[in-house]
Amino acid sequence: MPTFDETLRMANHQPMEFSVLGIVGASRAGQPIALGGSQQRRLLAALLAEAPRPIALDRIIDVMWDDPPPDGARRTVMSYVSRLRGSLGVDRVELVEAGYCGTELGDWGFMPTEPAALRTILEQRGVTMVGAFVPVRFINVTAHASGAEAAVKVAHLLAGAASPDHAPMIILADENGTVATRSP
Repeated sequence: MPTFDETLRMANHQPMEFSVLGIVGASRAGQPIALGGSQQRRLLAALLAEAPRPIALDRIIDVMWDDPPPDGARRTVMSYVSRLRGSLGVDRVELVEAGYCGTELGDWGFMPTEPAALRTILEQRGVTMVGAFVPVRFINVTAHASGAEAAVKVAHLLAGAASPDHAPMIILADENGTVATRSP
């Protein structure tokens, strides 16, 4: 498995440059890369400060929030990581060069949320949409309706972007990542 900085160098086979003094930024071939908001920039700064070593999720959480982190911080960081990887083009490297032929939807908004646009992205990357994970807090009865709504929304997107050869699956699972006894 390549390190973070090796993966960044492989993305599009063009070197990336990073700025860490002032506003954290990135560019490829002299063109700025849209990194998103301040938290994604903070995440990138933390990863660059530790590169090429791995950085623990708890350490990233400490860096990203000055005060005690919010509930669901682990999940939020994973969402930021996913978005940052997309912004930097890292996912293209992993999908194509690692030999993947399918992908999952990821967090809502990470990939296009219009079926035609999603289908175009999948075709450009040469992959099939295999499914999506929809978390629902099953322990909380009042969360069931919003969980069903989210699942239907994802199902419509997947149906509109599905390959004629493969029907993607929805994995409806308990959102237990915020339960202290279930999360490290």
